[in-house]
Amino acid sequence: MAGTNGFLQWNPTAANQETDSQYANDAQRIGGSGSGSTFASILANKLFYQVSIFVSALAQVVANKTGLNVVDTSYSALLTVLSNILTTADVRPATIAVPYAQSMVFDASKADGFSTTLFGNVAAISLINVTPGQKIAFEIRQDAVGNRLFPWPSNVFEAATIDGTPNAVNVQLFLVCSDNTVQAAAPMTVR
Repeated sequence: MAGTNGFLQWNPTAANQETDSQYANDAQRIGGSGSGSTFASILANKLFYQVSIFVSALAQVVANKTGLNVVDTSYSALLTVLSNILTTADVRPATIAVPYAQSMVFDASKADGFSTTLFGNVAAISLINVTPGQKIAFEIRQDAVGNRLFPWPSNVFEAATIDGTPNAVNVQLFLVCSDNTVQAAAPMTVR
């Protein structure tokens, strides 16, 4: 499945370049090249080697993992390929806390799990931005008074009625179906 990597390493034999120690202490590397100064080939070779080995290795990893061609022939094509790299901005947190309100919205684009403590009855609940195949967990806690109502969203099917015992913790797992309905995937557990 490996794609191709068009980003080649500069000076792969590491010939005619500074050692790591020389490079770490090189005055031009530390302070930059001044106007009219000479940029020594052994410094340039080390710099180009260091940058190109990283770029080439990263490109090869992307090509191997995606099967895409990582080449420098098109800036927009390269952006498309590099968009396959996941960062923390692409990963939803496992669980987020949703503050109690009489009308609550659970946004599945922000997390795969939700926790909330009920301090009163909930009148309306929405579960939005679900993705087919997504697993979503709910942790619903009763406050010390208990018997708080939690009407499941209209797109959620076969959800258990939550236990109204004071301080009860209700947990249930769901799976988003291909039609964006949300189906109970496990029985409710209560502690």
